[in-house]
Amino acid sequence: MAIRKETSKGYTVINNHLLKNTDLSLKAKGLLCLMFSLPEDWNFSTKGLTSIVKDGERSVRGALKELEDNRYLIRKPIHDGKHITDWEYRIFEMPYSQECCNEDAHKQDVQNVHLQNSAQLNTNKSIKDKLNTNIYKKESKKKEFEDILSKIEDEDIVNALGEFIEMRKTVKKPLTAHALDLNIKHLFELSNDKTTMIAIIEQSVMHNWLTFYALKEQDTSSNKKPQQSMHPNDFAF
Repeated sequence: MAIRKETSKGYTVINNHLLKNTDLSLKAKGLLCLMFSLPEDWNFSTKGLTSIVKDGERSVRGALKELEDNRYLIRKPIHDGKHITDWEYRIFEMPYSQECCNEDAHKQDVQNVHLQNSAQLNTNKSIKDKLNTNIYKKESKKKEFEDILSKIEDEDIVNALGEFIEMRKTVKKPLTAHALDLNIKHLFELSNDKTTMIAIIEQSVMHNWLTFYALKEQDTSSNKKPQQSMHPNDFAF
């Protein structure tokens, strides 16, 4: 059977290697194609991409991680000398070589997506912009939270922590800067694996817990549910 292809103007050209790569899911391929279709000055972020697709943030986050694991994406934080001010996304039509991680990476045949503060359909322009919401009413408190989160050089973990902060406000147990710092330190004590850390944060958000706990399946000491003391109302953070 012959297949007639209906084409029109306004299309994106991409290497067939990506589309034929059986190691990638359809979701990851689709997201990467979407990213290639966006302008180079588009301000890429997990929440920004979520705002223009049907999938939820967790789904987009998983696709981005898949692209990172298969060397189609590099995400790097942009520093102002002290804090993280934005993120740089570099996307590839074919898996990048190790040389792309060096200073001579610009010589590679890749597309380098630069972050700029331009107006666009993006709900998440930078860490600072994320924090400039109704979550924090006092300017001094926003600065303290920003300083703490800017030390974490992973966008997905920062986004997940933002959900945790919002949950704490929803249950009328808002975090102080000191409590946030303690919770983050405890999170890193529980795990240093990105996927596990995000799962731990999401577990607390889902159950409205005021702090972080090891994943239930990782708790070899007991298969029971958390003790009553783990309920949010029992904490003073």
